[in-house]
Amino acid sequence: MRAFSTSVCALLFASTALAQPGTLDPTFGANDLGFAYGDGAEASLNAVLLRSDGRVLIGGWLDYYNGSIASGVACVEANGDIHPGFTVSGGTNDEVTCLALQPDGKVIVCGAFTTLAGAPFSGIGRLNDDGSVDTSFDTGAGATGGDVLAVALQPDGKIIVCGDFTAFDGVPLNRIARLEPDGALDMSFDTGTGANQDITCVVVQPDGNILIGGHFYNFNGTGQIRIARLLTTGELDPAFLTGNGAQYLVKDIALQPDARILVAGFFSAFNDVPSNGIVRLNTDGSVDTSFDPGTGAEGGVLAVKTLADGRIVLAGSLTNFDGTPVVSIARLFSDGSLDPSFDPGTGANGAIHDLAIQPDDEVLVAGAFSRMQHRAYGHLAQLASDGTVDPAFAQATGANARVSRILVQPDGRILLAGPFWGYYGGYCGGITRALNDGSPDPDFDPGTGTGGFVKTVGLQPDGRILIGGIFVRYGETPRPGLARLMPDGQLDLAFEPNDIAGGWVNALAVQADEKVIIAGNFTAVGNTSRNGIARLNADGTLDLTFDPGTGASAVADIALQPDGRIILVGDFDSYNGVPAGRVARIDADGSLDPTFTHGNSNNTNQPYRVVLQPDGKILLGSNWPIYNGEAAGRIARLNSDGSVDTGFMVDDGPDGNVFDIAVQPDGSIVIVGYFSEVSDVPRGRVARLLPDGALDLTFDPAGGSPGYLYATAVQPDGGILIGGDMTSYAGTGRDRVARLFGTPSTGTGDQVTPLPGIFPNPLDGEVINIPVGQFDPSALITVDLLDATGRRVAHALRTSTAASVISITLPTAIVPGAYRVQIAQGARWATGALIVR
Repeated sequence: MRAFSTSVCALLFASTALAQPGTLDPTFGANDLGFAYGDGAEASLNAVLLRSDGRVLIGGWLDYYNGSIASGVACVEANGDIHPGFTVSGGTNDEVTCLALQPDGKVIVCGAFTTLAGAPFSGIGRLNDDGSVDTSFDTGAGATGGDVLAVALQPDGKIIVCGDFTAFDGVPLNRIARLEPDGALDMSFDTGTGANQDITCVVVQPDGNILIGGHFYNFNGTGQIRIARLLTTGELDPAFLTGNGAQYLVKDIALQPDARILVAGFFSAFNDVPSNGIVRLNTDGSVDTSFDPGTGAEGGVLAVKTLADGRIVLAGSLTNFDGTPVVSIARLFSDGSLDPSFDPGTGANGAIHDLAIQPDDEVLVAGAFSRMQHRAYGHLAQLASDGTVDPAFAQATGANARVSRILVQPDGRILLAGPFWGYYGGYCGGITRALNDGSPDPDFDPGTGTGGFVKTVGLQPDGRILIGGIFVRYGETPRPGLARLMPDGQLDLAFEPNDIAGGWVNALAVQADEKVIIAGNFTAVGNTSRNGIARLNADGTLDLTFDPGTGASAVADIALQPDGRIILVGDFDSYNGVPAGRVARIDADGSLDPTFTHGNSNNTNQPYRVVLQPDGKILLGSNWPIYNGEAAGRIARLNSDGSVDTGFMVDDGPDGNVFDIAVQPDGSIVIVGYFSEVSDVPRGRVARLLPDGALDLTFDPAGGSPGYLYATAVQPDGGILIGGDMTSYAGTGRDRVARLFGTPSTGTGDQVTPLPGIFPNPLDGEVINIPVGQFDPSALITVDLLDATGRRVAHALRTSTAASVISITLPTAIVPGAYRVQIAQGARWATGALIVR
């Protein structure tokens, strides 16, 4: 029996934290609007059209715009925000290729779809100005045998549709048809056998005649090479004589006010006259020789538009115009020469598919790009009249896609990595650095970055940064899967690794001698077989003294021990031919460590992350609550020899995968993933465990993140950084990265009514009783007994709302002395003293 010493239980303090642990820190990313604001379209756009009210219609492959569902077609405000007054319920079930706007505000939508807003429309349908389907528009079976690729409106309300279809509403029609205003096929429009290949563009002239362009070289049995003009009846216009026409594909046609015709595409000659990408025709179809674009456009023109003053804007996949480097878009004078006052700089990193000219000559561009002039855009951008990008249009905040790794530098600046390519609108290509408030670090410039998925990041003592992942370059320099950066984000050319072949890098670690361990799904480094793991010298060359043999098939993560041994986890069954299910430890020379209890060969637990505690114990975050046949709750702890730490009490643990782990200085453990509960307590993708694995109820995310979390890191001041797919946290907008309060504040707040005494106290028995009736009877309470060092020696939860007293049975090996009883319920907590004799 324990002996007593004289002491009286005293309530030391009771208060509500000023900053509830687990809640959002509003000082980080204060300007981040979240909710995917500024993401733009998540997929390529084919069409952009300006409404009379200044709003913009877009169409393409998209399913979302700025995080809002916008399947196929959407309407955005003049500043690039989604227009909430336009909703296409159900959207389209396939690509939208082109749009047309009627004078009454109704929208003709064309493409490859067979349903529009839940209604059957094959290739063409019509929406009201609010996005609802126009049920008065009936196209019957619509376009079949192919898609609608181009559309134009006649002044009388009739609609010309073109494409690669072979029938419309069951009537054989080769690639062109005219519809009545109600959608019915206009049988008076007779094109005979039509075009022998697809028609990609169509324009109605003021006199009613119809210009068409595309791949075709025959129309209704007459040779007509890639461009033709039809009369209002559908017959070829015999007065439009284009000779040998375009040498290759015609993609767009624009009419000038004087009726001359601009033709754009991928051709290099028109009627045997050299005309690279752009040509102007007279009204009779002959080449206008007064239009002189010099050597023309290299790379192909997909869209052409005219300005009121006669100047011409053309865009596509341009690389230069008349020998002058021009990326993706250019403006010409009316005589065809390049207008140097329009400078798009580095342009877009993908093709521009369509243009719309604003009344002030600003240009809306839509296409397959994610970058315009080193700013991140979701396939839609606006250029000022001088060609510079308008940063106020579709202004982005936060990261525009997943943040998958976070690393805090010793100076407090924060490295963020993932498949994102934009951070606060700046283009960064998968890697960026933030200041302590979350704003972009102006001293870090990755340029165009990797253009891929950075999956891991490491830091050398000299501040140089290692990145690995799924990419083939950094900037314009080849770097397949691995690169080292200078502290300012520029590529370190002194580190020139061999190509990572057969896969990618998932994890890396920097040794004290600056050698680098890399791990992942790869099968070779350069020409040398390396399966899943390798070591590189400080200059990036392969270290042949590190020999993993046949290695492991797929390594997800590694942890480097102070003694040089390496723990690796992933989806492998063996290491160098020796059974090792999902977890192994290797010596510094790459050989398997025989002193370590490796994972069983039949282990179904697949760890995603491995983290070393300061005491040498090993934390695993995984997808399954069983490890080597023992309960592990998706967060397991191993002893330093690989055996399961049975003192790690995870209760039921998380109900979903754990993707990342961070250990606080006090031994508490932050976990993130896609779980929604931990030990049956709601926890929205993030939770904190006490050092022995029990859920820390003082850390309350209050709903947390609706999106999966993949990364976490603890700052020196206790702040907890989280990253992932989230666009909000506890209802507040935050795009893919946020900071949470980590440690409770003991400032003033709502006081808990002083608790009656803990009894018995002093204690010479085995059981103490803690009154908790003053706390909320409908919510969980956690009770912990802490020793003088703050280490938890006993733990209990009140799960019965009727319980007003919680009893704890003390461990028989407890040492006599002074202890602290800590009671917590959300933000409210209290402590009291206990003497054990």
